[in-house]
Amino acid sequence: MKILPNLILIVLIVSFPLFAASQTELPAASPAGTDFNVKNVRLGTNYPEVIKNLGKPLKSRKMKKEICGEDTHLVLDYPGLEIDLAAGEKPDEFIVLEIEITSSKWTIEPMFSIGSSMSAVRAKLGTPWQQDEKQGGIATLNYLTKGNDLADLYFLNDKLTKVRLWINPC
Repeated sequence: MKILPNLILIVLIVSFPLFAASQTELPAASPAGTDFNVKNVRLGTNYPEVIKNLGKPLKSRKMKKEICGEDTHLVLDYPGLEIDLAAGEKPDEFIVLEIEITSSKWTIEPMFSIGSSMSAVRAKLGTPWQQDEKQGGIATLNYLTKGNDLADLYFLNDKLTKVRLWINPC
């Protein structure tokens, strides 16, 4: 009769991890840290590299922005592409803080562009870490970048209309 309590204990020990695993269903992960970039310009790229890779912008402007304290920003405008650079640690050093793409002229690595369908983007990037429900016909997929920054992809009627890559500076 001593065998029965030992047998029950062994069954419980073996079956508990299987039961626990079946109760915790995690969503499929997106590629860990996708390297989003436009012509090798990504979050954290410095100003000289931006100009080297994208050329001279149509327009540039310096401004003060209040994000987590007042900072000097340099905003570069290209057709369908806006690059926001924040002042770095050294004078006249600027690094990319935000990239906003609104034109299909620009290919977004890893190889998709404005106008792509949501299913095509999800096939490239996997499951987003967050998906916002459609509000006014707009759906948003949120991914993490390679540097654990943020990528917000906006869709209207299942077509990609805007990509916003950004560093949360706070």
